[in-house]
Amino acid sequence: MPYFEDEVFDTENINEVSELRGSEFICCEFVSIDISELDASNAKFIECTFTNCNLSNLKLLGASFRDVTFVDSKCIGLNFSDCNTLFELKFNRSILNYASFQDCTIHGAQFISSTLKDTDFTQSTFESGDFSDSDLLGTNFTRTNLKGSKFLNARNFYIDITNTNLKNCKFSMPEVLNLLSPFGIEIE
Repeated sequence: MPYFEDEVFDTENINEVSELRGSEFICCEFVSIDISELDASNAKFIECTFTNCNLSNLKLLGASFRDVTFVDSKCIGLNFSDCNTLFELKFNRSILNYASFQDCTIHGAQFISSTLKDTDFTQSTFESGDFSDSDLLGTNFTRTNLKGSKFLNARNFYIDITNTNLKNCKFSMPEVLNLLSPFGIEIE
């Protein structure tokens, strides 16, 4: 299994990684690379940062992400539900459209100023998450535990409060009124 520690991968040297599948990356930085459509099954990313990268449709079966940060990156169609371990994920100004976190448990995940259109969080636990300044159009939070999460300045969300745990969550006005959508209430 290939092992990399304290490496910086960019367009000049990404070819040094012959295969992502089964590789282990510790404290590595990935800068402006395109690894979309590749197979990262059983790969481990620990304390890594992806900046301005394209990871769209990356295969994640059995992969692990621990203390990983994504900045200005495309993560379209990623199925995080296929991962073995998800711990301390941070997304800043990233695109996660059509991603899936179904049945995942991640405490304190951050999705700051990101786009999560049609992303699936069904039956997940995202306690103390942060969705501030993010676009959540079409995102599914059915039967999700969002206890203590922040939705400050988040927009376009639809959350059915009858089947989602929102205890101690923080919302901004006027977006908090979206929580009334499931009841068909008209506000003038």
